[in-house]
Amino acid sequence: MYLEAILLGLLIGFIRNGSLQNFINARFKGWLFMPIAFILFLMPYFSMIFNFEIPNENLYPFSAIVVCSLILLMNFGKRGMKLILLGTLLNIIIMAINQFQMPLVYDQAVATGLETFSNSVKQGDIINYIMVSSENVINVILGKHVLLPEAYPLNRILSLGDIVISLGIVFLIQEEMHYHVSKLRGTMVNFSYQGRNRR
Repeated sequence: MYLEAILLGLLIGFIRNGSLQNFINARFKGWLFMPIAFILFLMPYFSMIFNFEIPNENLYPFSAIVVCSLILLMNFGKRGMKLILLGTLLNIIIMAINQFQMPLVYDQAVATGLETFSNSVKQGDIINYIMVSSENVINVILGKHVLLPEAYPLNRILSLGDIVISLGIVFLIQEEMHYHVSKLRGTMVNFSYQGRNRR
């Protein structure tokens, strides 16, 4: 869903006469923390590859998301960042009350064709997901439960937080692509206005 949000944001940005270079040149605070989040997320996989044990391995991917939320908070003033942070916090909340894992409703996951993935989660092979029943209302609302149409080719099961994050990504990208263009136009108009006054 995030990939689709990025592409949609770029498309809207181009339609609004935005520039990809503007987005590339956009300044974001706290990106030095990204390697830390990346390492935390991969720690359980490193432990399997290099055959060493780490306590509470499901806590590491969760901690990576927390670090990402701090980066989002540093950039809170950017348009779209508030939605991304809200969606991230929704995912953090539901994971925090489910042993630091994202709840996945088995029946719904199987219905989307993710039976192999669901069985792996059920057996505990995928540490950042936990299988739950549909009886818990909070898990159903905030967990991975939103089903997209069967014709959709990519990931078809999402959480509410994923949807909010995706909307925020769309707003952020197209706004950053267009922001510097608008600022430049405003400067040109202001300069032209001052020039006329001098005459």
